[in-house]
Amino acid sequence: MLIISGPGKSGTSYLYQLLRLIKQFDCGVIKEPSYFSLYYHKGFNWYEHLYTQKNAIKTDCSNSYFADQAAPYRINQDLNNPKIISIYRDPRDRLISHLIYLKRSGYKIDLFSNLGIEIALNNHNVLMRTLNYSENAKRWAELFGSNFRIIKIDDLNKKPKEIIKDICLLNNINLKDMINYINFDDVDRNESEDSLSPILSTLGRKTFNMMRRYNMHRIIQKIKDTGIKKVFLKKANSSDKSKIILPNWIEEKINKEREIILLSLKQKDNLFEYHG
Repeated sequence: MLIISGPGKSGTSYLYQLLRLIKQFDCGVIKEPSYFSLYYHKGFNWYEHLYTQKNAIKTDCSNSYFADQAAPYRINQDLNNPKIISIYRDPRDRLISHLIYLKRSGYKIDLFSNLGIEIALNNHNVLMRTLNYSENAKRWAELFGSNFRIIKIDDLNKKPKEIIKDICLLNNINLKDMINYINFDDVDRNESEDSLSPILSTLGRKTFNMMRRYNMHRIIQKIKDTGIKKVFLKKANSSDKSKIILPNWIEEKINKEREIILLSLKQKDNLFEYHG
């Protein structure tokens, strides 16, 4: 089993789409089952039925796992020798991207005032939980050892073919020369986008949430696979990101977190062992 644990807004969707090109990976009927975090009460039988390919590596790309307190322990308990992938993106870039994503999804967030950011951080605790990357990564590393790997987002963006080769080797898959015939260039990188209509974004989010409550996950995934959301989105204005000013205490926390992570990556210790 391969788990792409997140966190969100760090390139996990791009990695998921790359893995879908490799037939040895069964990416399931849902990109983000979130079974070990949000839907554990549904039972393991529900989870198993999301994967239909025989003799393929089941692949779960659920961003909610990374900062969830229970998910890594449930995975360790229920799965046999799973491989875990996390992606590291600069914490400031990732936080801003997440804030923009929440606003695009219809939440009322003032991105251009300290008070607006403070309110968002208070209302969406996932923002702070995922900001503690080193703390979360340590928990995964202690449980899974060398089966837990970190990929830097820059490596993923610049050399996706090499990253996929490494993931295949981690899962005992030898693609030989087959990978040279796979076109990775057309894969959607899921770049930051803005909503053309906040009302439609809010309606879409609430509709999908209602469908999830009625176990309509497969239908949701099929709708997403059509690419219909592109109709309602426009490419984000990069200049808007530069206008976002985070509160001083958040900037200080980010700088400390960045120092811990970059030092660990430089040393290539057991906590931040990675391919790339």
